[in-house]
Amino acid sequence: MFRFLPGPIAAALILILGCSLTVLIFFFLLLPFALAKLAIPHAGWRIWCTRQLVKTTTLWAHAVTFSLSQGRQPKWDLQGLEGFDPQGKYLLLSNHTTWMDIPVLFRVFPGRIPFPRPFIKQQLIWLPIIGFSAWAIDCPFMRRYTKEELEKHPEWRGRDVETTRRSCEKFRHLPVTVLNYVEGTRFTEAKRITRKSPYRNLLRPKSAGVAFVLNAMGDQFDAIINMTIAYTPGVDTSFWNCLCGGMPEITLRVEKLPVPAEFVHGNYQEDPVFQKKFQAWMTSLWDRKQTLIDELHAQMGAQPSTSPRPVV
Repeated sequence: MFRFLPGPIAAALILILGCSLTVLIFFFLLLPFALAKLAIPHAGWRIWCTRQLVKTTTLWAHAVTFSLSQGRQPKWDLQGLEGFDPQGKYLLLSNHTTWMDIPVLFRVFPGRIPFPRPFIKQQLIWLPIIGFSAWAIDCPFMRRYTKEELEKHPEWRGRDVETTRRSCEKFRHLPVTVLNYVEGTRFTEAKRITRKSPYRNLLRPKSAGVAFVLNAMGDQFDAIINMTIAYTPGVDTSFWNCLCGGMPEITLRVEKLPVPAEFVHGNYQEDPVFQKKFQAWMTSLWDRKQTLIDELHAQMGAQPSTSPRPVV
């Protein structure tokens, strides 16, 4: 519909009509079920309401995907999307480069896995629309305590994991995909330098967050989804540039991994041996991810940097 318009005009129309408007429309469609869920504290009723809320949110994801498809499209190269169960339970680990990563999820996974729900910081529950909607579809909210807080209040040790485990008990009766952007923020070259990342296209993985999730509900997951997204190298990866049609190619590779049994029950904060093993596992995962990104970039016509990469 907008493909023949100048890029910035098409992007503005998609952003206003296709994204912002659909957020408002689907929020009001969510609202009756969310209020009903809030008003009646019955387990079976709340499960039913949550199912309706997730169906509505999935429709919103389809609406966003359709809106984005009305602009200039990149070439899509998607592999590894077979063999998943839309009624299953998964932990999805991914690199994070741009806000475009989220529409990529909306495009490739609906109907293949349950709607992805990220772990969200407790403070974000107060954000208008976003916080309430996240609560409505049972996104797990978590509170992580710092070392300083635990030193001041040693009785708080283990409270964060136990609180999250209780909040995740509802997933025993519902299909779910828990989403974790392991780097904790979007990749930029400035962040890579500041954080002294040993990787060319990734920040260091935050092992504690993944360990926290596996400790809280690892025995519920059917598998781990290791997702790698790569964009055309040397091109502005911002969401705006993608909307303007400035992204030639988007490549995605998905790997299905078993849940490591040795990491389901362990204390990352208190057990240095467990922590070292877990960090080694995450490092090996990220080493392979950087190698894969190099290969994908080479396929897209760019040679990876020859600068040495320090050992993690």
